[in-house]
Amino acid sequence: MPVKQEIKQEILNAVLALGKPATIREIEKKVRFERHTLSKYLDLLRKEGLLDYDAVGRAKLWRIDSAPLESIFTMEPESMGFAERVLANLLSKISCGIAVIDDLYRIQFMNELLVEMYGPGKGKAFYEFVLGLKNPLALDTVRDVVSGKAEFAQIEMLDRERSTLDIKASLLRNPDGTNSAILIIEDVTYQKGVERAMRESERKYRRIVEASPEAILLSDSSGAILLANRTAAVLTGRKGGGELLGKSVYDLIAPEDRRRAHAAMQETLRTGVPCALKYALLHGEDVRAMVEARTVALDAAGGKPSSLMSSLRRCGPQPAARLAKRAARRAA
Repeated sequence: MPVKQEIKQEILNAVLALGKPATIREIEKKVRFERHTLSKYLDLLRKEGLLDYDAVGRAKLWRIDSAPLESIFTMEPESMGFAERVLANLLSKISCGIAVIDDLYRIQFMNELLVEMYGPGKGKAFYEFVLGLKNPLALDTVRDVVSGKAEFAQIEMLDRERSTLDIKASLLRNPDGTNSAILIIEDVTYQKGVERAMRESERKYRRIVEASPEAILLSDSSGAILLANRTAAVLTGRKGGGELLGKSVYDLIAPEDRRRAHAAMQETLRTGVPCALKYALLHGEDVRAMVEARTVALDAAGGKPSSLMSSLRRCGPQPAARLAKRAARRAA
């Protein structure tokens, strides 16, 4: 049965007023209930996570529960309510670490996964036991949570084994008026390694593209240029690939070849079948350069082609301006 709020408050106030873990006899002197009824209320409040006791011989020393999660795991299964059983099962099977720390960063509770990773650490400083730090200065965002200034914080830290942890801290207000923080801890070392490898792979890919003797253009489904190397810039009369970003790849093609090139590239985007064709590329406003273009479709995450990669190689006469410059050098 649920305990009425006024009864609940009366018992909690009595335990707080005693200032230390107390026997049922000591609590009985401060409330209006006889011992049998008080015993039932104490057990109900324990199920609610508000009270807990320490067994000393045959006596129970009752106290305000400042680590409610821990009390769930110390309960006998038959004394758990439905909510406690569900929560206990969830916390024992969850695939990430869970810890509760008090406002001095002392560990009040660790779930099985964290104990397997680091060993039992109840009562130890989280920053030292898990993270291998001498002080909690690096945990400033978590400090805001345990001090009550913030409800939530997230931070990435290296643990004592140099693994990368993603730590999410949520404020937990205890029945005795103090603050704790629930920490959801996930080892993201592998994910971070994959991200670093992908970034390095992307840097290498960009260097290869930039060094390519062929012009490389990456465009989206509408033809907007997303990437262009220096060779493409030179071929179209620009100083660098950045000047081509955002422009339409079709605007670089001479008007007489534009419709044919557009149809072929859109067919590649639709079917995924590469295309090869020759067309005149505009070099400045009036000068044309004949190129042989090979275009392939690149798949998005869902497997549907969403962009086009074109490599262009000059196959006809060079632009007149370059020929004139070369002739002038020979004449000199």
